[in-house]
Amino acid sequence: MPQQFGATPVWAVDVTGNGSLVSEYVWRGVPASDEKAAVQLGADAEWDNGWYAGAWGSNAATADQSGVEIDLYGGWGVSPVTGTMASVAPSTLLPTGLRKTFWN
Repeated sequence: MPQQFGATPVWAVDVTGNGSLVSEYVWRGVPASDEKAAVQLGADAEWDNGWYAGAWGSNAATADQSGVEIDLYGGWGVSPVTGTMASVAPSTLLPTGLRKTFWN
């Protein structure tokens, strides 16, 4: 019998992206773009086995500094009951050009 090579991918992945232009970037009530417009972009990948990863970025500024904020995240999640999600998701915030550190 001839061997068949799969039509079904073993590691199927869904990739999505998003983008926005906002009048001001505010993080937890604090202006993060020096009261100016911000461009924000993101991308996410989700695999059939529950793993996911993504990145999000925005220009950021204070009165005397400017830079880019990059957030990286990933994790593994399951849906134990339809319409719910349980997840383990470490993330990090990588500010560039700014001498400010935010802790969560």
